[in-house]
Amino acid sequence: FLSSIALAVSSSFILLLALFSFGWMQSRCEFLHNLKYDVHKFRQNFSDTIIGQPYAFTLIPSVLADFQVEKFDEARVVWCVGWTGVGKSKSLDLLKHLADHSSVHYILPPLLPDTNEGLQEYTFKTIMDMNPCLKNIVIVDGWDEKYDNTTMKFISGFLSGVKEKAKEISHLNQLLLLISGTRSGEVINQEYLARRHRGEKRNEIPASIFVDIISKTREFSLIKTLGPLTIVPFLPMEVEHVAECAKREIIRFKKFTYHSSNLLAEEMVGNASQDSLLRRLLEHLPLLPSQSLTIPATGCKKVTSALTLLIQSEE
Repeated sequence: FLSSIALAVSSSFILLLALFSFGWMQSRCEFLHNLKYDVHKFRQNFSDTIIGQPYAFTLIPSVLADFQVEKFDEARVVWCVGWTGVGKSKSLDLLKHLADHSSVHYILPPLLPDTNEGLQEYTFKTIMDMNPCLKNIVIVDGWDEKYDNTTMKFISGFLSGVKEKAKEISHLNQLLLLISGTRSGEVINQEYLARRHRGEKRNEIPASIFVDIISKTREFSLIKTLGPLTIVPFLPMEVEHVAECAKREIIRFKKFTYHSSNLLAEEMVGNASQDSLLRRLLEHLPLLPSQSLTIPATGCKKVTSALTLLIQSEE
């Protein structure tokens, strides 16, 4: 009889402990899910790091602000569109600083499996890696290749899997998906050059102009089916922006390399002969075809390697 009572007490205690543990885990999960980002700090980091991208400066922090307070039933999708070297990857890299309050996952399209079986396994693993408590941010960086069908196949399969999994873990619906690449970037370049040729100033061209032309592309027809979409246009870099990239790189060279006494580095950081040095730098960079504007085709992407060549030639 006594052993029966002891067994009943023991079973009740175990049940109570399990209920307490489950309740504590739910409470902790809810707490983690509701952690807030410091959007102001993110905006400041963006301003300090990214050059010449007014639309991204406004739109990406705005999406983050909404993402942390809104409840929604499907993934929010952000498409960062622009040509190479304009700051897309660097902008998304800043999201690493949100890792304390979110689970951040990077997907690189060139590394996706090229077989159906491999892609299915990779998609399943990515879904299982989603954090059941924290908000999940998934970054697909490098949607560049014109005939790349694998990336969209992965994204579609991933979102379908998350939606199914969210029937068991509701927080998984709170997902932010950012897609970045050069696909459709050429239409931004063409429209931008045409408007600048007509005398329009960079800071006076509304983002809606570029969103409208992007929405007529084949890429948009693929992405719009994924969920609520925000398009973030990244503009081509002009000479002034590349010059600023060069100054920042030279400062970095002086701080972390043995070039601190190099005369070229001193000139580029200071004010002396900057026009001459910039002309020499531009000789090493490919340019977009234009009669009245000098637009480096690769933006800031090849500035570091070009500066390295210039510095080594001076030694």
